[in-house]
Amino acid sequence: MATLSHTSPEHPLNTSKRVVIKIGSALLVDGDDVRTQWLASLAKDVQTLRESGRDVVIVSSGAVA
Repeated sequence: MATLSHTSPEHPLNTSKRVVIKIGSALLVDGDDVRTQWLASLAKDVQTLRESGRDVVIVSSGAVA
């Protein structure tokens, strides 16, 4: 079975109507600091997905880092 590149039109990220992003608390913080650059990058990615017509759902486990 061939692996699809994320740039391929057939890749699930390019054909899905809804994208679910799970964010673990360890991604949000680095020690006591919020990872603002990472969050800004995530926000841009979500914006790109929304502008392409996809629904975006962000979920978290609720755990505290």
